[in-house]
Amino acid sequence: MLASVTEQDAGRRAGVVERGAGSRSRAALVAAVALLAAVGGGLSRSGDEAAPVQDFTGVSATPGSAGQRAALSGTQPPQVTRGLSEVHRLWAVKTAADGGDAAAMREIAFTSARCAGMGHGRQGIQHTLDGASANLEMHRPEAAAAYRSAGQRLEAQCEVLSTWSSDLRAFGRLWRDRAAEAGDLTATIRNTLYEAQRDPQVAAELLDRVIASGDAAAIAEMGALLFQMGRGGQSLPGYEGMAFDVFDFYAMQVIACQRGLACGEGSVMLDDICLTGMQCTFADFPALLWHNVEEDGEAHQLEQAMKKMRGLLEG
Repeated sequence: MLASVTEQDAGRRAGVVERGAGSRSRAALVAAVALLAAVGGGLSRSGDEAAPVQDFTGVSATPGSAGQRAALSGTQPPQVTRGLSEVHRLWAVKTAADGGDAAAMREIAFTSARCAGMGHGRQGIQHTLDGASANLEMHRPEAAAAYRSAGQRLEAQCEVLSTWSSDLRAFGRLWRDRAAEAGDLTATIRNTLYEAQRDPQVAAELLDRVIASGDAAAIAEMGALLFQMGRGGQSLPGYEGMAFDVFDFYAMQVIACQRGLACGEGSVMLDDICLTGMQCTFADFPALLWHNVEEDGEAHQLEQAMKKMRGLLEG
């Protein structure tokens, strides 16, 4: 598997799943999927809060705002015009977030974290995309087009977000906290994932809520938290005797896909795996995952994890 700047960055930040697990193919997948749960930067809340969080409440998302005129005018950077539908959609999300929509707040938060994770604030996302794309053109040309498409989708959103804040990591934290305060379960789980000392009782209560809600996004996020708790040897009150490993984490992602989470072409999940792990030619996440575990002779472990986690979620 080709290494990239973004994969190296994701590995340093993540810590959610171990790079060394399994063979080369699954290790690459593990590194890529780590971004799904740890893209915000560091699992320690103390590290996550290192930069000061500004108050961005004054940012307006009205259609006539200067930021939107710049994004939609004929003079915008080419990376914005390439993903104009993403620009329109993101402005609609921002309007909903400003209006109190918790899920929209979470999307702003998570997208900001993805942009920060791809190095947008350091050297510009285009530098990262160009380098990895050139590698793929030489070694895996069949994946290069999909990689460029995924990069363009994210870049278009990052360019809009950068007109709202010069510090996307802090901007993402602020909106993630707001989403959690507004009752978004997925944002609340991610905040717990970032705590340096995770309370097993809190995690157990969140799992209860996930089971009751059946929410696909919350299921995917809970998979990362359960694995992190299990990795630290912590058991959850009310769920004693249950240990959670990387296959349980994968199973939760697959179940989330089956329950409606976008996991196919053009989805955040598949785009992130493509951008960080260079696995870009699969129709959806389950197909990618099964390919990797079957190649590594680990399909049985995933099958058992699927039964276990379905049983857990279905009570």
